[in-house]
Amino acid sequence: MSPQALFGRVATGLATVVVMLALALPAQARGLASDWVGAYGYEDGRDAVFFNMSVTKNGKILTGYVEETQTFGSRSPDGVLRARVVGSINGHYVTFTKTYDGSGGQNHSVTYRGTLVEDGDSGFMFGTWHLGSDVGSWFATVPTD
Repeated sequence: MSPQALFGRVATGLATVVVMLALALPAQARGLASDWVGAYGYEDGRDAVFFNMSVTKNGKILTGYVEETQTFGSRSPDGVLRARVVGSINGHYVTFTKTYDGSGGQNHSVTYRGTLVEDGDSGFMFGTWHLGSDVGSWFATVPTD
């Protein structure tokens, strides 16, 4: 099975589980883990892109940064693209804008919207990303030790 097909199946299956969990959890997320790992995918079948995200929540405001495997742009010395994250959390709804810092020649912004499910120190987020008319899916989870 191709990575693209696997990503679609995994995202669909996990989305179903997450929605069920979201309905069972309290309406407000208590705390927010600082470190996340995840991936985003494209509708046109390109391979998924894996990332690490570190965020801080202050009230409803979300700030942090992302490091992702470089799959586009001019080659950065370490093969990594970096971006700043700024957004908000309202209950289980999360939205943020990822703005690349110039690494790999990239400085554009991508909007992410999705659902956040947390239970203590574990959590999961999933949703869609938008860049102009391009759209795709994404997910992130709190890594386990």
